[in-house]
Amino acid sequence: MCLKLTQFCFKQKKLGNVSKHFYSSRDSALCNIQDGFYYFSNPTFTAIDTIINELYVDEAELVYPLGSYTGIHKLEFVYFTITDLSVSLQTSLDSLFLANVHSSLDVEKYKYKVIFEPLIQDLKQLLDQGIQFQGNAYKTLHFGNF
Repeated sequence: MCLKLTQFCFKQKKLGNVSKHFYSSRDSALCNIQDGFYYFSNPTFTAIDTIINELYVDEAELVYPLGSYTGIHKLEFVYFTITDLSVSLQTSLDSLFLANVHSSLDVEKYKYKVIFEPLIQDLKQLLDQGIQFQGNAYKTLHFGNF
């Protein structure tokens, strides 16, 4: 799922021109991990053709959250964003993508390892093969890992 979404993202005109040049305009503000020392000291991240997908999980209660059934209808959403976009694009909802939805009860029953397995396989494929897309030029992007 993450692989197909990432390929789709780079086919869009807004997101197709990923560039690392905009970071030089940030002189004193820390906006994300790419502004920190660890990022710049790691050659995997500073390579020209490497981009980073940032994942995070959010949880939401879908019904009235009071009473004895609290937590039964709770869902967790896994989102990803591409951190190599300009800050103006990163703060737009157009750059936030849903990668996985699962019930909180499934986490208790199956644990995160089983729930995230398809997503992890996609991320491994992105890491190993990268993706090809047509931006300013036809190229393959590779993904770094922490």
